[in-house]
Amino acid sequence: MFKQSLTNEFTKNFIKLVSGNVIVLALPIFTAPINSRLYDPVDYGLLGIFLLIVGFFTALSTAGFCHGIIVSGRKKDIANFFQLSIYTICISVFLSLIFIFLVARFGLFFKLDTTFAYFVPLHVLLQSLIILLQTLINKTAAYGLLTKGRIIASVSSAVIQISLGYAGMGFKGLVITYICSSVFTFLYYYISYNKELRITYRLISHRYSTKLMRQNMKYISYSTPSEMINNLIHQVPVYLFTKLYSAEQLGAYIFSERLLGMPFSVMSGAFIELFRKSASDELRTSGHCRTSFNRVLKVLLLIAIPGFSIIAFASPLLFETVFGEEWLLAGKIASALSILYFSRFVVSPLTYVFVLKSRQKEDFILHVLLPFWIIAVVWSANYFGFTAITDLMFFYSLGVSMIYILYFYKSYKYSR
Repeated sequence: MFKQSLTNEFTKNFIKLVSGNVIVLALPIFTAPINSRLYDPVDYGLLGIFLLIVGFFTALSTAGFCHGIIVSGRKKDIANFFQLSIYTICISVFLSLIFIFLVARFGLFFKLDTTFAYFVPLHVLLQSLIILLQTLINKTAAYGLLTKGRIIASVSSAVIQISLGYAGMGFKGLVITYICSSVFTFLYYYISYNKELRITYRLISHRYSTKLMRQNMKYISYSTPSEMINNLIHQVPVYLFTKLYSAEQLGAYIFSERLLGMPFSVMSGAFIELFRKSASDELRTSGHCRTSFNRVLKVLLLIAIPGFSIIAFASPLLFETVFGEEWLLAGKIASALSILYFSRFVVSPLTYVFVLKSRQKEDFILHVLLPFWIIAVVWSANYFGFTAITDLMFFYSLGVSMIYILYFYKSYKYSR
């Protein structure tokens, strides 16, 4: 009876998530031919640096106690994990502000336009709050609300980006697009979920929050560093391109990532929400989450195999035909990274088993070893003379995909 109930709930939640995320997935693809003519590769290259910094500090602020919200069974615990997450967000925003001050004042780490740089802490704040609210909403299985929020983010982003592109604002227009889209999304979640948030606020106790923090330092000690390393690994191409290649080549990578990597990441994020809710419920009642694991895996493969096959074999031709010869390199990079896109899309949602089974320490150790593995892969590519951008991206794609295979094996094992 429980298994049938779990299946029905999974199907209902899957339809809610996927129906809205089809729009999220399709809209950037439909608007890309317009944006490719309004912005050039240099604009996307500068955007990549901006998102690199934002991603690092966002991972710092949301990787810890948000997990506590998902695994907790009591409303009091959820409310106080929520408060602890607010504290970590404030710390992360403050650190990002210090970082940007050093960048803008002394030119450390990067050389950025001052106005452009000071948007970073604001975007860190907005993105962190959005992730926190999404986690809380996911806990109550309000998937319709999550889907609508993603649609608002996608539609507002498309409209603003095209409008500012016609205004000739370049990379600053791209940054403003991200800020405005985040504002609209946050306001929607906050207003729509305001009643539940007020209930959450009433359950907050500063003394109890302190107690929870002491009992759950594993989230800070292991989950936060793991997520930060994971974020940095995703941005390895940006680091490589800023050091080894031109801004135009960096922009080609960013454009392919925005067009293909980001929509599929959003879809993968939806499956993370679906899996962690279904798996945590199954784990509490059955002691394992193998049923949820297998069900989500089948759906992910059903989507990924045809989708990423097209990316692998047709991206260069499609990019050149649809966006112009200027973006042919972006198509070649997308093709080279298709194996990584596939592995990340399929495996990432399932690795939440590490959190559900309290395997944060092992996850942390694997993340610490990851950069050394990637360095070895990149060094090997250079040693054997594969220094062209597409060759390097292909080796990087294969190397990281091997790590995802290891994560898949471990996740499957722990789902028992």
